[in-house]
Amino acid sequence: MKRIVANLTPLLTCPAFTLWHLLGAAMCIPALLYAGTSADPEIGGYVATFMLPAWSAFVLTSLQKDILHKPLSFVLPKHGDALRRTSFLVGFTASLVASLPVLTFPGLGGLSLLCAVWSAFCFGLIVYLLITGVQMLLDAAASLVVLYMVAASGLLMFPDSRVLVQEVAIFAPGWNTVVLAALSVFAWRWLGSVELARRTCGRRFLSLQMIWRRSAEEEYRRSGRRMSLSNGTYRARQWLLLRCFDRISRRPALSWRRHLAAAQYELAGRLLPLSPWTVPVTALIALVILVFAGYAPSEESGAPAANFLNFGICIFAMHLGIPMSGTMLLPAGRRERFFSALALAVCGGLVVLAASLLLFILHQGMGSLAPPILWRGQIHDFQPAELSPALVPLVLLPLNMILRIVCKKWLLVPQVLLALIAAIVLREGGVTVREVSPVTAAALLSVSWALLVGVLFSYCFHRDLVRE
Repeated sequence: MKRIVANLTPLLTCPAFTLWHLLGAAMCIPALLYAGTSADPEIGGYVATFMLPAWSAFVLTSLQKDILHKPLSFVLPKHGDALRRTSFLVGFTASLVASLPVLTFPGLGGLSLLCAVWSAFCFGLIVYLLITGVQMLLDAAASLVVLYMVAASGLLMFPDSRVLVQEVAIFAPGWNTVVLAALSVFAWRWLGSVELARRTCGRRFLSLQMIWRRSAEEEYRRSGRRMSLSNGTYRARQWLLLRCFDRISRRPALSWRRHLAAAQYELAGRLLPLSPWTVPVTALIALVILVFAGYAPSEESGAPAANFLNFGICIFAMHLGIPMSGTMLLPAGRRERFFSALALAVCGGLVVLAASLLLFILHQGMGSLAPPILWRGQIHDFQPAELSPALVPLVLLPLNMILRIVCKKWLLVPQVLLALIAAIVLREGGVTVREVSPVTAAALLSVSWALLVGVLFSYCFHRDLVRE
């Protein structure tokens, strides 16, 4: 028991986990309350309660893997046993709490109620163990957030999917018991195995408590690039990087164009995928999401659910920063830095605009070809995304660039808040975004980009560049 307490102590005392706890509380508490007060089984509201075991596995496994990948973890007495005991204890507790809202499920009583509670407990623990296994295999703990977003979007867009998951979770105690028994035996052996410790120890890993530090994230990306170069990069990425590097040598020595080419080379090296399989896999996933979003029921405001796809462009825009302090060691004055940063910001805006137009054209073309489908007795028509929500990523891009310039340490906190605001606007403000007049849209774009120009001017002409 002392080893379990020692494993859980950093989760409660480390300041970096405080923000993750607050974010989890902001999602899990309303989900549990909604599941407990949802009286209509036809809306599938009970599915929201599984946010608790999913989030518990997400946070705890990051801490356990962060301890496991340290070399000194091998000398800790029975650390493998403490790892699996801690994981199962937290999973048991989270799944037990998540099964309590079943007590308020209408139409259940006596033995049927006990079977439903047991089935929900087993299903919650299955979700917990699956996320624990996936998190153990990932090199970046926050990568699982994308899976959360896709799953949550699918459940929100398709009410029938919520009802289906709810029926499996509550009314399939036999299947859930069998799957949980097999999965528990495998997870118990795997989490305490020497093979897992050897695979994890010394491997690069960006944990949840390190992701708040900008330097740790940059070092994680640099180590990935070094591994890719040592293993041999694929030709397309190598060709693109060589073209970017050649542009640097072709520019005059003391011009802002050379500084711009160097910044583009750094940005390309950070954003280009390291594996040749990344592009086809990403394209396949994007195609599946486009199809599901097109057939999703429209919002109460009448806006197509596919408008929320612009949130993906917002996430992409949040990765487009301006490297103000480059690592190429090129001579550049304040004026050259300002014009190169301004040109790079304009290039980022054009890329985001091109992505929004591509999404609109592609979805409109799919809408003219996709036939209606019949699902669970209902006919779903393909509703393509509109062009008006493209305003959101274009306004978000300069604000994100400002945050990347101003925030040096705790960058992820304001970025998460900015992403949440964009998600709320796209999700809840469907009518507002659709009815924005051209004058209002132009004013929003002008204000956001004017703020970026002002910050760039102040940074390049008045900031102490030596200390930066």
